[in-house]
Amino acid sequence: LRMRKWVLSSLLENEEAYLQYLNTLLLYMKPLKATIGTSQPVMSAQDFDTLFFRVRDLHELHGNFYQKLKPRLDVWSADTVVGDLFKKLLSKLNFYGDYLNNYKRAQHTVEKCAKENSQFAQIIESLKVQSRGSKDVESISLIDVLYKPVERVMRTTLVLQDLLKHTPHRHPDYHTLRQVLKQAQQFLERINSISSSSYKPRRVPSSAAAAARSADRELIKDGFLVEVSNDGSRKLRHCFLYNDLLLCAKQKSAAGVFHSKDSYECKWYIPLADLSFQPKEDSEAIPDVAATGEDELRDLSNRAQQVKRDIARERKARSKDTKDNARASESSPVKSRREERLRKKLAELEARIVLAAPNLSFRIYHMQGKSYMFLMSSDYERIEWTEAIMKQQETCFKSFSLASLEVNALLAACVRLRKMNNVGSMMIKEDEDLLSGYLNATIHSGQGFLHACNPYCTLEVDSYGQFQTKAKTRPCKDTKSPSWDEEFELEVDGAQTLRILCYDRARDAVAGASYDDDVLIAKGKVGLVQESLRTHGEWKEVSVLMNELSIRVSMKFTPREHSLQRLPSKKSNGVFGVKIGVTAKRESTGIPSIVRKCVAEVERRGMEEIGIYRVSGVASEIQALKASFDTNRKDVTMLLGEVDINAVAGVLKLYFRELPEPLFTDSRYRDFVGASSLTDPDVKQHTMKQLINDLPAPNYRTLHFMREHLIKVSQFESENKMNLHNLATVFGPTLLRPAEDKS
Repeated sequence: LRMRKWVLSSLLENEEAYLQYLNTLLLYMKPLKATIGTSQPVMSAQDFDTLFFRVRDLHELHGNFYQKLKPRLDVWSADTVVGDLFKKLLSKLNFYGDYLNNYKRAQHTVEKCAKENSQFAQIIESLKVQSRGSKDVESISLIDVLYKPVERVMRTTLVLQDLLKHTPHRHPDYHTLRQVLKQAQQFLERINSISSSSYKPRRVPSSAAAAARSADRELIKDGFLVEVSNDGSRKLRHCFLYNDLLLCAKQKSAAGVFHSKDSYECKWYIPLADLSFQPKEDSEAIPDVAATGEDELRDLSNRAQQVKRDIARERKARSKDTKDNARASESSPVKSRREERLRKKLAELEARIVLAAPNLSFRIYHMQGKSYMFLMSSDYERIEWTEAIMKQQETCFKSFSLASLEVNALLAACVRLRKMNNVGSMMIKEDEDLLSGYLNATIHSGQGFLHACNPYCTLEVDSYGQFQTKAKTRPCKDTKSPSWDEEFELEVDGAQTLRILCYDRARDAVAGASYDDDVLIAKGKVGLVQESLRTHGEWKEVSVLMNELSIRVSMKFTPREHSLQRLPSKKSNGVFGVKIGVTAKRESTGIPSIVRKCVAEVERRGMEEIGIYRVSGVASEIQALKASFDTNRKDVTMLLGEVDINAVAGVLKLYFRELPEPLFTDSRYRDFVGASSLTDPDVKQHTMKQLINDLPAPNYRTLHFMREHLIKVSQFESENKMNLHNLATVFGPTLLRPAEDKS
């Protein structure tokens, strides 16, 4: 912010001095013009028009620019915009074009008139320029004053470069400044260098230009992205961002498996000078693409995890063989080939998951009208690519095209320089390096905000590399020092990274409004594979740095084997940890009051909530609800209506998780698991019905009540993104699994 204001303050001072030079020209124009038509003219009318061509227009243009810029700097803030002033200034570049094209003729006119009139020669050698607000007077020649507009257009371009460099990407000025800077750069390229009248730049041969581009080219970022083709199908691409272009390539090898002999096929490339995130009038339409079904994704994930377990068993067997036979190398050839086949199968499954999972669109456009769309798994990933591209665009203003030899050389460099060698992460990380269980995360506070806003944080956690939003804090209102102090319990499976994204809530947003118009302020991430997190029950505090911001976070992890203790409560009149038969007897319906009240509240205002039952509620609100139910507070219904709906869903899940015995009962657990593995559908259905009918009455009534509720929730799948399979994934372990065997 300080650098941005300093650049503009410096520009304002220079603009004031520039106006004084133009004022001086206007002052001398008046007496010179008065001599025209007299018996002793200093110059002809034609010479006068040539000498002072466009001077009055430039004075008026910069006078208006100065008058509008100064008051904005006087009330400077982080939100102050000036891009519109530069846009208006550069909309009159034709004035400068005319002036520059006339500049040589003006020089010759000065020399001619000086030879023809000694009085004129004497005047132009020492023009008097007085600084505004000062008594100092500068003597300068007319030739030097006439050069000031030539110098000015080049200086404005440099100022725009500095200003853009210190303007954050999220600032409303950024895109406008970049547009006008590109316009100024292109203008200068069209105008021959006039500072040296006899110099003409030598045209660089195309081969030399290509060699220069190649020598300066640097790989900034690469990764696997899902591109939507013209027919709406998904294609896995390896994209490479260089400092001057974005290349989209197709891998010529087995899915997800890389070897040194791999090669790429270029699908397309865009010079960064021609890349835009906004469509043009003639941009191609991008087809809609259907979201992948959750059932398909879950099936792929389960199959991939099973293959990974098979690989682990194979490696264990190989290790045993090695110990049994000291002369054995790694293992027998058959076993080694089997592991290779399993690894290849895992890579293929991961490639399919990467292809199917993303549903968040990322659109880019070529200035010539071509449109492209990728699908990404999270907003974090989309912002990463956007910011990386925009940062490189700050110094890219010239379009170009690559010859076929250049493209081939670039593809070869991609193989050599690539940083991403695997499509997924299952083959990279061992299961013991990943977290599976419950991660408690507390978002405390934030520091480093430049101006007051309405900040909130969203939390994303991955499952074997595929990210999902797990929780969201409340927005703090109009503050530079937000304090949330909200704790979330996140169920994780194969997690290795926690991402935190900080947004500014739209100021005109009303309760329940969409979050689509909110602005991302910053983002950061925390690795979850540190050994310190594995100390059961201990909190670890970290500060997540996000450029100029920092967010203070505390975390603790509970492994899955410790997550279901199902310890009975010592409060006989309580609710949590009390057998369902006991609490059900207190109700005429035979269904625990907590279940009926939470379900009623979810059906009242949570049916269209994205990720209901999957997104975590604030832990403090969940614990407050738990205490209210346990102490039988009369205002618990009112409290349910006041807290976030995810807290209501969270306390319902917590109730089932803390039952001393699961809803499906301990004694029938193996029966239900066995029935689910039956292959004959008729036998399977009959067995399941029989097992459910045999449940104790309170369990049966509660299960039937929850079943009807979850079916209603799934009917709003288009709004809440929770189908029956998603809901079963959330509730299955809680309702079915008995307490972990402590032995």
